[in-house]
Amino acid sequence: MRNGKAAALAERLVCEIHTALWATLLAFALYFLAFILPQLPEARTRAERLRLHDIAAEDELSCGRLHMGPDAPLHDQCLIELQAYRSGVEKRLADSVSP
Repeated sequence: MRNGKAAALAERLVCEIHTALWATLLAFALYFLAFILPQLPEARTRAERLRLHDIAAEDELSCGRLHMGPDAPLHDQCLIELQAYRSGVEKRLADSVSP
């Protein structure tokens, strides 16, 4: 008789845990849909803006290392060449990744 009660208790406990896990999953899904999903486009835009800012700072630093800082006559040409080089590298990388 004791084993029967223990088995019934274990079965009930497993059922309760199973129900709690499904309820947690449902709550997380609703939270994601209500609060996270609407902010994804804004977060993507923010990340892209930060990436472009970092690239511009890196280009400025690279031109400065080549003694073509903001006051140099070839500064703008240096930035254009770096942007063209970066664009080519990114295109080759994208082409090699896509099937």
